Amino acid sequence: MLSVATSTEPAPELYVRDALGLDTTAEPTSPPRLDPPPPDRRHLLGPAERVEASAQWPRWWRETLRLQARFHDPDEEPRDVEAWLRAHAEERGRLVGEPPDFAGLASSPALRRAVVALHTEAVRWRPHRARPEFDEAGGLAADAREVAESVMAAHDVAPDQVRGSLLGLAVPGTWWVLVEPGVIACSLACLEDADLAPVLVREAFESRLRGGPAPRRPGTHR
Repeated sequence: MLSVATSTEPAPELYVRDALGLDTTAEPTSPPRLDPPPPDRRHLLGPAERVEASAQWPRWWRETLRLQARFHDPDEEPRDVEAWLRAHAEERGRLVGEPPDFAGLASSPALRRAVVALHTEAVRWRPHRARPEFDEAGGLAADAREVAESVMAAHDVAPDQVRGSLLGLAVPGTWWVLVEPGVIACSLACLEDADLAPVLVREAFESRLRGGPAPRRPGTHR
């Protein structure tokens, strides 16, 4: 089964990265820079603090992606939805922080300081006119069913073993990366590409079957 989570607005974490001018080029899961760029907020941190925040940002981003994938994972299917939502919120607060104080970032003081200062403007920033939400019920759902059947046959596995998640981000260009086995982050353009989307679905399914650490994929572009 495939879960797809998309956002047509820039992720606040990417706003923070770009507004501060953080150098995250060594992080495989760091998407292309936002276009247009957000306002310059580099004055919020001194040079040494920006270096610290650049080193702290990747973990924050990876945890954010993993939490998002788990939140939309159909395997969760909680019996007590309210309790599950509370547990998820607590985990999110602990791992990546929640407004207004982002206490979960206590071990990353430079990043935390900037995130607290920028969060409100980050979630309100709308550089483009609103675009329609991604329609998962279209061709991608049909692709997922066809790819799942192919993967089951190729690997001789049961349907419940074929699972994966795609996280569609509002970033420019054609970009994707395997975050961890079974979880792919990509630009919305990838999901709208009739040739590429099935490739990503297959990689999500098969990488989960393979397990192991997530490698850097050739589909990453900056």
